[in-house]
Amino acid sequence: MKIIDFHTHTYPDKIAQSAILKLESIINAKSYCSGKYLDTIVQMRNWGIDGFVPLNIVTNPSQHKASIEYSASLKAKNVFPFGSVYPLSLEAIPALDDIKSAGLFGVKLHPDYQGFMVDDEAVFPVYERCEALGLPIIFHSGFDFISPNLVHCSPQSLAKVADIFPNLTIIAAHLGGYRRWDDVEKYLVGKENVWFDTALLYGIIERAQARRIIIAHKKVLFGSDCPWHSPKEEAAFIRSLSLGEELLDKIFSENAIKLLNI
Repeated sequence: MKIIDFHTHTYPDKIAQSAILKLESIINAKSYCSGKYLDTIVQMRNWGIDGFVPLNIVTNPSQHKASIEYSASLKAKNVFPFGSVYPLSLEAIPALDDIKSAGLFGVKLHPDYQGFMVDDEAVFPVYERCEALGLPIIFHSGFDFISPNLVHCSPQSLAKVADIFPNLTIIAAHLGGYRRWDDVEKYLVGKENVWFDTALLYGIIERAQARRIIIAHKKVLFGSDCPWHSPKEEAAFIRSLSLGEELLDKIFSENAIKLLNI
């Protein structure tokens, strides 16, 4: 069974160590690899992963050019990188055009690290441009350690965005909303233009709830959040949910192939 990990992170070699150390202190957890691209490729093979989607996050407008160049440099036969923009900046829209021109597969937005509320009308032009360009957006959704007292992307607010932009392909990371899964079931399950990834679930979500959400929604993509969780352990968790071979095939690779047109 082919496996594509739809939610991974790599960092340029010159900043990988410092980035990993900083993030380890924020989330109080150890990484599973160095975060360097070539090391990640080797580890993915060891973990039985056939392809992966690297995601990076632009945290200020000055990073647009370098971020797009870095993401584009990762493209390979089985590597499908997303770009990122700082959505509250004037440079965001032209940067989206550059992402499209570079052949990147979508856009990663992290409302907590980028300091915006997902349903703020100030960022709607970004959603409109992604919709027009056919660029999927993957959002960090739910709780995050960087902002423990304010959820910038709740399932309810993301459902509002999905309704306003029905032709925008939305991927809600962490099964629709990290540690907000009751609200995922209430507001997001069944939304036609919303996909979920499975990143960061093992050892955190109750098995019965994970199974219930996946079976009800079906538009689910395997993800690990590597290097912060092990793809091998996350894949074993998904297999443990008794989902059936047909649905497992879709989660592990067929849905990603369809979504990314690869």
